[in-house]
Amino acid sequence: MKKLLLLSLVLLCSLSAWTAQRSPEEALSIARTFFMQSSGAVTRNIGEVQLVAVSNDLLKSASTRSVEGTAFYIYNYAQSAYVIVSGDDRMKPVLGYSDNGSFITESLPINILGWLELYNAAYAQLGNAEKAVTEPKLLTKTSFPASVSPLLGSICWDQDAPYNNACPLYQQERCVTGCVATAMAMILKYHEYPVKGKGTHSYTASNGIKCSFDYGNATFDWDNMLPQYSGDCTAEQADAVAQLMLACGVAVDMEYSPSASGAYSYQVGQALIDYFGYDGNLGLVYRQYFTSSEWMNLIKSEINEKRPVYYFGSSDDGGHAFVFDGYNEEDMVHVNWGWSGMNNGYFEVASLNPDSPGIGGGSNLGGGFTRGQGMYLGIQPPTTTSNFTSHFFMTELAANKEEVTKGDVFKLTITEIFNMSVACKNSKLAVIAEKDGQQSILGQTALATLINTYEGYNTFSFSNLKIPNDFADGTYSVYVATKDEREATWSRVRSYVGSEAQLILVVSGNKCTLTPFSGNLSLEEDMEVSVKLAHSLYSGLKGDFKILVSNKSTSDEYYGSVGVALFTADKTPSFVAIVGDAQVEIKPGTVNRELAVSGDLAITKNLVTTNIPVGDYYICPCIDWGGGTYAVGEFTPVTIKEVRGTADLKVSQSRLEKEQLQVGEPLKFLADLSLSGDGNVYTGTLVAAVYENSMGYPYSVHYQNVFVEADLTENLVMEIPLSLGEGRHAVRLYKSGTNGDLVTISTLFFSVGPATGIEDEVADKDGLVIYQQPVEDILNIRTSHAARVISVYNLSGQQMIQQKESGDKKEYSIPVGGLDAGYYIVVLQSTDGKIYRSKFMKR
Repeated sequence: MKKLLLLSLVLLCSLSAWTAQRSPEEALSIARTFFMQSSGAVTRNIGEVQLVAVSNDLLKSASTRSVEGTAFYIYNYAQSAYVIVSGDDRMKPVLGYSDNGSFITESLPINILGWLELYNAAYAQLGNAEKAVTEPKLLTKTSFPASVSPLLGSICWDQDAPYNNACPLYQQERCVTGCVATAMAMILKYHEYPVKGKGTHSYTASNGIKCSFDYGNATFDWDNMLPQYSGDCTAEQADAVAQLMLACGVAVDMEYSPSASGAYSYQVGQALIDYFGYDGNLGLVYRQYFTSSEWMNLIKSEINEKRPVYYFGSSDDGGHAFVFDGYNEEDMVHVNWGWSGMNNGYFEVASLNPDSPGIGGGSNLGGGFTRGQGMYLGIQPPTTTSNFTSHFFMTELAANKEEVTKGDVFKLTITEIFNMSVACKNSKLAVIAEKDGQQSILGQTALATLINTYEGYNTFSFSNLKIPNDFADGTYSVYVATKDEREATWSRVRSYVGSEAQLILVVSGNKCTLTPFSGNLSLEEDMEVSVKLAHSLYSGLKGDFKILVSNKSTSDEYYGSVGVALFTADKTPSFVAIVGDAQVEIKPGTVNRELAVSGDLAITKNLVTTNIPVGDYYICPCIDWGGGTYAVGEFTPVTIKEVRGTADLKVSQSRLEKEQLQVGEPLKFLADLSLSGDGNVYTGTLVAAVYENSMGYPYSVHYQNVFVEADLTENLVMEIPLSLGEGRHAVRLYKSGTNGDLVTISTLFFSVGPATGIEDEVADKDGLVIYQQPVEDILNIRTSHAARVISVYNLSGQQMIQQKESGDKKEYSIPVGGLDAGYYIVVLQSTDGKIYRSKFMKR
């Protein structure tokens, strides 16, 4: 079955871009009107509507940043409901509401604070209307070189010393630079521009740190900035990179912290223009509005124009910014993560999942940085050859008539149209009918003089449209497009990829029909999704699920969120909650792709989180599509059990699969898990810390979630990637204590030594021969299969080298001197399309 579950996600900014602050009286009027018009309002007394919080007081008390003016007002209706009203009429009047209890200002949960901070940030952005910024023309070119080597070369910077030497102190600890600053700085180092900055900037962070930088009086010492700071450096070399990092951080209002500094990526573009003098025609775009081929073409265009790409995304653990600087023949991008070179390599854009995240990257449990992906186009020093393209997005396009006659008047209404990129000025909006690549304008109008990022209109209508009498019979696509004063052509307004907001116009003589576009995919026919439990469900704990997804379409991808919806077990099931989801890209023809999703079996209402009650329910897979969430599979009965007593984790038989490892070989930690105490279930995270030479601070940390039920024994297997050198090392397993501290479970020792038992010549079953092992600088291969491409991958599946071949040779040499010591896989693709693999060791 297919069912629309919800959803009215709040778009923050709406209406026109030239209006202003909403008065308290106006906000109160909106709140009263809302309560009067909401369900059951005829029995309500509007005199019971009371103001309980405004943005600055509320966020100031929560130690988050406030802004000048009021971003929002919060009103309670007695003790039964509340509404959040925007403080500026460029925002949607009602940002959020609850009809189940009043708003309580004390001890706000962190997730509610996060949403309120987003409202606050959107409001703050409305005031930045003094300057217009621009972005490059999107290239339609689809022919590119097969691969481009990493543009950043050996530039591998990080967030700690010496990069943060100029960052502020907080409680006597030096703050880290933040991933946004590090990604910016590496791109600026690549261009080695500018010599001097422009202007000054100051602000106070939410924790009270006062930050400022005088860009006009700063000279950036590019010659003294090293590509890597892995060893000794001079004071001048350390100062040069530290000054640049501080300049980048202050430019984006970095929230500094010793453990993880953070900033909004949408501020990067204007900062580069205002303080570093970069080209005005740069732009910001988001993944969900482009197909995978369009998105990859944008990336390739940038890299082929010698412009490293500032890219960002979020995992379950938080957000990260990094740099795309190359790609290979398999459309994998080369990622420089900003962690001193750790995990740099080739990744699928749809996954972006490093093995061992560095500073600010969360843990290995967070999943890839797949949510909220976006990137900047056109980051470069000023040039006269760049162009501007406007990028708007919208939710819906609707006609007031399904059938019209040529010459008859009809109306089109656009819902929620906003600027996704940097500022547009003196723009126009048009309704366009397109057939066979030919555009016909049905109507156009002027927009606001200046529309900044996230600004736009909640609704916009064209009221006097007509189908011209000279329109030929056929099928047309009707959509809306924008054109800034600097553009020569119209730019189509984007919407969720696959379910674009457009109308299908069919002309037959004088008869014209207008029908909404239903999307490239049919959820009922093309998408096949099922879900099953990974373990039993317990109220208030995390639920783990396995989803199988198939896309039976032969031409169209699916990009969006796939999750698990929980319903009551009533005769007519009612929706309860989404209890886990994942952002995915499902290629056409994909069969039974397995997804692991998790979510808390709890609901947050009225700022209070409550456990989902014990009882019987249904689970069903769900898919986001065109702004709605649909149940698309079978309803499966499940039972949520009660957590009883107090359980402690008992770990026995701790052991290593091997105590003697070769360089580059992963470590496998094994143990048996059971329960002690009177509880019936335990869930938590185990931490394995590896100590180099068995001492000092952890060399690396690995996390693994565990779920153990009473009277059962679970087998723990933790596979830990290692890049340790030869020596005697230790691994220590921890669990969480009663006070949130880490309790040591066991400490085991292992050795890493040189390779043993490897012959000088090794042949696999396919006849691929690697000789002179272990390999040092050159990998020599002998085979009976003529090669087209030879690639080298690390054990995590990241491509490290790709070499094209030609001719009918039988022996090949691949330079591998730049690889770290360890094990790798060489893959040979023959001229007849077959694949041959073999493992080798790099000394």
